[in-house]
Amino acid sequence: MQKWLDIIRGAYMPRTAEHLKTGTRPPFPYSDTRLLPYLQHSFWFLPNVAACHAMANLLAARHNVFWHDYTVVTAAGAGAGIGLEALPPVRAAIGSGFDSKTITLSCGKLTTGVTVAQWSAILMLRNLKSPETYFQSAFRVQSPWSIKNPNGDNPNEEDVLKPACFVFDFAPTRALRQLSEYGIGLSPNEPNPRRR
Repeated sequence: MQKWLDIIRGAYMPRTAEHLKTGTRPPFPYSDTRLLPYLQHSFWFLPNVAACHAMANLLAARHNVFWHDYTVVTAAGAGAGIGLEALPPVRAAIGSGFDSKTITLSCGKLTTGVTVAQWSAILMLRNLKSPETYFQSAFRVQSPWSIKNPNGDNPNEEDVLKPACFVFDFAPTRALRQLSEYGIGLSPNEPNPRRR
């Protein structure tokens, strides 16, 4: 996991040397200046409670200085509460959303029926059997974040604070498989999968 954390912030040494030789650098989420503004508040969807706690410990490790700017909220396990009880710590960590940086770690909590406007990215770090769960989780970050009438003088004016959102899925076939399964579910009696 440490190598993966280094990779997503563009600091994995063997790959860095290769990029210097070729003059190219892929847009890693936490290193690309075009993506960083959208990663101020993100949701990381992990496989289980133990993985959430292990990731929180790794992000807090002394040598992971880059990640110390982020408040990590672990919304997993009995300690996080049941259902919506897991939401207040996330809202408290985010505050207004302007002066804070957060990473919410979860393995299932806060993936349905919850809107956190400040989340603008989700990192899919688990395999899911259900396309509905995949898309419900992905949709957590697409909620709009805007301020209506920001100056107090025009009720029709709206300041959009989140113009884009991102789903980072590190298993390319997973997203394609989920789309296929979802399509099959929409037309279960269709014998030809290409027509779905």
